[in-house]
Amino acid sequence: MIINYCKKILTLVNWSSTWQMEFNVSKCAIMQATNKRSKTDFTYEMKGENLEKVSHQPYLGVELCSNLKYNLHIDQTCKKASRVLGFIKRNLKHCPPSVKERANTSLVRPKLEYCSTIWNPHTNNNINKLESVQKNAARFVLNKPHNYKKPDSTTEMVKNLNSETLDQRRKTFDVILLYKVVHHLIAVPIQHRPTMAEIKSTRLSHAWNFRQFGQISMCTNTHSFHEQSYYGTNYHRL
Repeated sequence: MIINYCKKILTLVNWSSTWQMEFNVSKCAIMQATNKRSKTDFTYEMKGENLEKVSHQPYLGVELCSNLKYNLHIDQTCKKASRVLGFIKRNLKHCPPSVKERANTSLVRPKLEYCSTIWNPHTNNNINKLESVQKNAARFVLNKPHNYKKPDSTTEMVKNLNSETLDQRRKTFDVILLYKVVHHLIAVPIQHRPTMAEIKSTRLSHAWNFRQFGQISMCTNTHSFHEQSYYGTNYHRL
């Protein structure tokens, strides 16, 4: 197996040389994704230099971890969105709510939703972390500072802005992406396309039932985009 991986690395290096797109070895790393406690330790080289071994690495804006969980990415996402929200608070303090809302939906919320179909959380802890940033933004938009004697409901504030929760929006994004995949609106290799389930037609079923993978040991796969979006559309027409 290690020989096969070394050949693949060499193929990448040759390809980059052919197209004059040389790899920066100092920015390349090896990350082993596994749940095993005892990991196999191999050394990989690129251009004669050993590649650094890491437990997490950013890739196209998403922080990937060796345990295939996205807790670290969600923490970083909340920090980035909170920093942008703080900038807006300092500079738009005296602006009308309409301007604040536009700034929030244009600058803060995209930070909280970037590539959410990849890392959509299933634990209440991570869901609440993301929602707390949106609730903080809603309080700012509606000019309602904290009142510890008479606390306000931030959930109601979000509703007053005619905004769905981030969790609801992520579920919508999952179904939209699945629709695009099924109807060939985006390029997805055929081996990764959803497979239709072979079920008998019943009163509760419809033509767009997808085969789920069943029991998978890693919770990340169980709660992945495929499983969650398939589960949702199996009970609603796509």
